[in-house]
Amino acid sequence: MAKTINRTTVELGLRVRAEVKERVEADAARYGLCVSAYVSDLIFGREPKPKVGVELGPLVLLARRVVAALDTLPVTPENEAARAGMTEMRRGITDALLTLRRTYYDTPLDERRAERWS
Repeated sequence: MAKTINRTTVELGLRVRAEVKERVEADAARYGLCVSAYVSDLIFGREPKPKVGVELGPLVLLARRVVAALDTLPVTPENEAARAGMTEMRRGITDALLTLRRTYYDTPLDERRAERWS
């Protein structure tokens, strides 16, 4: 996993039951976070939020397929309605991607920057 912003490695030496370890690892994996980032968010009282890639992956694949379909569909009067519909889908997907980026990336990053400087 990629190292998160402004984190240092400190060994806490904690011992937990096997089922607790499995649950924490599963929850962190579900959010797309490393265990350290997940536990740190819980300790600081922040709601862990999925990484951008976890939420954006399916939308990115869908956007690629729509763009590929637009590229292969010839520009003819018969295909104009289909092309208009796919162009509208592409715009909707782009809006969703931008919203998710603001929600899961820009806002938490701004909050962490504010914490560091306060």
